Amino acid sequence: PAMFDGGDNRAVHDRTFSPAVADGIVEMLFSIPPAARYYAKQQLFARLRAIPLQAGDGLSVEDLARAWTELKPRLGLRAQT
Repeated sequence: PAMFDGGDNRAVHDRTFSPAVADGIVEMLFSIPPAARYYAKQQLFARLRAIPLQAGDGLSVEDLARAWTELKPRLGLRAQT
């Protein structure tokens, strides 16, 4: 048995944010200046939560990339990266 069970909410979170998506979020946030990261993270998660998902589906790496590309100019950061 697992040493730690995060419950149903954690299971939903893990399905929504696959390891590839979670790694992508970290990579994107660490590509910007530290002072901008907290605000960028809040804005990024708001955009990701707004993406409609089918039951049991998670976010795709493409969803993440699209949200980040749309968000970066609003943060005053270049659209590349």
